[in-house]
Order: sequence, then C-alpha cells, then structure tokens
Amino acid sequence: MPEYALYEIRNLQTEKLYVGSTKSTRERFAQHRRQLRQGVHHNRHLQRAWNKQAGQGFKFVTVGRCSAEDRWDREEAHFERFPRSRLYNHSMQARGGTRTGQKNSPTHRARASASLRGLPAWNKGGTNTWKDKIAEAQTRNISYCIKAEHLDGRVRTYFSAPEAAEDLGLVRKYVDNILNGRARRTRSGWAFTRASKE
Repeated sequence: MPEYALYEIRNLQTEKLYVGSTKSTRERFAQHRRQLRQGVHHNRHLQRAWNKQAGQGFKFVTVGRCSAEDRWDREEAHFERFPRSRLYNHSMQARGGTRTGQKNSPTHRARASASLRGLPAWNKGGTNTWKDKIAEAQTRNISYCIKAEHLDGRVRTYFSAPEAAEDLGLVRKYVDNILNGRARRTRSGWAFTRASKE
C-alpha cells in the first residue's frame, strides 16, 4: 500500500499556506519551485505572492503521512484546521481540483465529439508547425537579407544563412565564413553579402 505525504507551502510573511498531498515530496516540491520560478504555477494566488516576495519567505514542509485510501480525507481535514482566508488553495475539496478518478458523462463526451466532428486532428495536416513559427520569428527579427552573387552573374536574395545554404546545396558554415569575411567565395562560385531588407 503506497504511502502519501501531506505537505504545506507556507508563506512566512503572511502566514498563508497551500496544502497538498503527494507520494514524493522531493519531486513535488521541486515541481512547485520550478513552476513558481517560471511564473506558470497553476495556483495564481500563490504565484502572485511568490512574485511579490521574489520567492523569499516560503517554506516547504511535510506535515504528516497517510495511506492512499485516507489521502483525500486527511487533506480535507487539514483544510478545516484553517480559516479560508489563510489558504491559497482554490477549493476546500481535495478531489475537486484534480479530477483524479473522475470521468466525463456520456452526454458530455457526445457533445465534445460532435463539436470536433469534421475538424482536422490536432496532429494531422497543418503547415503551421512550431518549426515554421520559430523560423518565421527568427527571420522577422533580422534587419537584413543575404544577397548571393555568382561568377556568371546570377543574383539571389535570401532571408537567412540556413535558407541560402539549403537552396544552393552548401554547408551553412561556408555561407557564414563569407558573410563574416573569413572567405571570399565558395568553390562553386557564390559570394554572399548582407543587404538591407527594404
């Protein structure tokens, strides 16, 4: 039978606290700290207090142990020891915040399915991938374009060194070396210069 730990995150300045339970306090505390430092913690009241105090004055404490069957009851009993104004938790019901073990009703599932019918799957088909978004952002932030000139007079314009290298079948390092003055021209006859986007 797995053992759970009941824990508190205490704000030593305001004496408010967040109550939770977990199998591993070490991992759960690390997760809370990471989310709070990144500003993405699920509890906005705790996150605001953390931001206001720059992460200072918080203590992570294990306050008891219990079995898996008693976990939710012990957590709710712990809530009742404090007035609502002293808790960061959104709900006074331990099960209410997590939906652990809860299933959607058949009616809810049917409505959700009907609303998505006919739409492409989230992972199929689209061209707007993270790779595309990152590439767009990188090229949008660059104030110049790359002008490629060949010995035979051909001229091409690119938005980035990787784009030029890929289109011309070159290694990106060659393009960078020419742009930074470490070389004059590729063996295939291409020279590169930076030009204004306008």
